[in-house]
Amino acid sequence: MSDRPYNAALDFVDGNVERGRGENVAFRDSSGELTYGELQERSRRFSAALGGLGVSQEDRVILLMRDTVDFPVAFWGAIRAGAIPVPLNTLLPADQSGM
Repeated sequence: MSDRPYNAALDFVDGNVERGRGENVAFRDSSGELTYGELQERSRRFSAALGGLGVSQEDRVILLMRDTVDFPVAFWGAIRAGAIPVPLNTLLPADQSGM
């Protein structure tokens, strides 16, 4: 048993790379594709950038962005940093926002 807290990025991103799926496409959008290997590398950089900005364990990180391959990079990078990603959708109609 490990002394470090569970981190889903290690299972969902790194685990796929470790199982030899690094070259497999993880996400695709209208402008291109992102492999598991690229997702691992970019989410690590995003995580480090959040740490450099002073983001700590369980801090909330708002993700206000388009639905592109950059979204999973930010989402998994925030999780990798131990933060809690909070995706927001400005296009959600008021009647679906719960307000």
